[in-house]
Amino acid sequence: MIIERASTSPISVIDTSSNYGISEERVGHALRRIGGLPAGRLLVTKVDPLPDSDDFSGARVHASVRESLQRLGVDRLELVHLHDP
Repeated sequence: MIIERASTSPISVIDTSSNYGISEERVGHALRRIGGLPAGRLLVTKVDPLPDSDDFSGARVHASVRESLQRLGVDRLELVHLHDP
């Protein structure tokens, strides 16, 4: 419901991470319900290492982005941060 309301408000950035519990899954479900990311909005997530790891290798970064894309149900991300490197 928050994402749906944000999509019609002045809020322009949706910030999430796989490190925030099931946030990416919830954001992805909400985006599907409203027909995708509204124009003029920015979806931001973070690259996370595997649990109990500090692996930020190139392979892990690519895997983390693929995992986020799948959870969010989008085919690209305009901005991805490193989460607590």
